[in-house]
Amino acid sequence: SGNVSPRWRHDYQESRPSAHEFLKQKAGRRFAKKAIAFYDSFHIGMDKVSILVRDCHYAETVEEGISEGVPVHHFYLEALTAISSPRIRLEVQKLYEEAVREGSQKPIQV
Repeated sequence: SGNVSPRWRHDYQESRPSAHEFLKQKAGRRFAKKAIAFYDSFHIGMDKVSILVRDCHYAETVEEGISEGVPVHHFYLEALTAISSPRIRLEVQKLYEEAVREGSQKPIQV
């Protein structure tokens, strides 16, 4: 938990070069270098802040998917594996279980 999922790492590796090039073209080389450092930290950083930001991102994505009526069971399982904060993980579990009880999400078949 707190680590970077294989899908997340793949998406990062695929998108980083184009993100860096876009930033360079729009804002210049110096800004791009600084901005890409935050991009890198968000995607693969292992410091406490990076992990917390990813935890929040996972939780927010599950929450938004549920509120928009999008099936989130695969992402929910990934979030539970990746989220390092026990409190955030518990809140995501409660949110998903409530959505299952209400019928807006299907239960996960084990």
